[in-house]
Amino acid sequence: MLFLMVKSWSLNILKPKTNHIIYAIRYVLRALRAALCLLLIVNCSRYLSGSTLNCYSQSLQLIKTIPVKSPDKVSVDRYNNIFVCDGDGNVNKYDTAGNTKLTYSPQKIGSISLIEAWNSVKIFLFYKDFQEYVMLDRFLAPISIYNFDLSSIGFARTATLAADNNLWIIDDSDFSLKKHDIQLQTITIETPLDLLLDARDYDINFMREYQNMLFINDYNSGILVFDNLGNYKKKLPFTRLESFGFLNEELYYLEDNKIHLFHLYNFNTRTIQLPEDKIFINTIVFKNQVCLFSEDYFFIYKQR
Repeated sequence: MLFLMVKSWSLNILKPKTNHIIYAIRYVLRALRAALCLLLIVNCSRYLSGSTLNCYSQSLQLIKTIPVKSPDKVSVDRYNNIFVCDGDGNVNKYDTAGNTKLTYSPQKIGSISLIEAWNSVKIFLFYKDFQEYVMLDRFLAPISIYNFDLSSIGFARTATLAADNNLWIIDDSDFSLKKHDIQLQTITIETPLDLLLDARDYDINFMREYQNMLFINDYNSGILVFDNLGNYKKKLPFTRLESFGFLNEELYYLEDNKIHLFHLYNFNTRTIQLPEDKIFINTIVFKNQVCLFSEDYFFIYKQR
């Protein structure tokens, strides 16, 4: 009986004006909730775009400085060994602490156009001026020196080692991407590039195969992405680059004294602000460490 009396009393006091007040309070609360959510989103965006840069910048600690003459071509293998080509054509192998492990000094001095060490068992060196490439073993001892077959490859603008130990080549003579079987000395894949790039205005200067995709850098238009059968997939709009690298599922490159990282699958981006008292020309990024190269030095920074 008491319950019915309370219920009846409750229904009697819920007059129309009271209902309007309750609805108004609910509306205000919802508006405040929406405003708080918007404020949270804005603050997160500011953190990701601004505060993250400052955090990265402040957390870089210089560990070691190594004199190197013109270290413009660098690479890294699966075991985090660092390979640096100097201005005299030598290849120096370092560990992540910056200790020199091995050195390769070629008999014929020339500028190395591209080095690819990811295979770890074979280190690939491409010489554009000589139109030849060299395979080194993991001890930096020469395995073989090859000249390109002029009957199938007119002029190799750049070349890199494929995952199956054959070669990807950009042939300037017919403006195409080719896959070259080293053992059979034959072309197994050929993709014309004239529909993808302007033959009168392109500057392909670097390429690398990674996670069953081939990334070809055109300085003027961006990074062209192909599958491992030579089929064109897309273009990444990162222009005016000399090279790039990969860290797990991110592509990274150096620009405006920052390291930019782009996730290959969810397309998120992040940046690492670098010290402003130096000019860097190349980089290798590890999970907790950054290697940076200037005209005369190799710097190792640790991310705290």
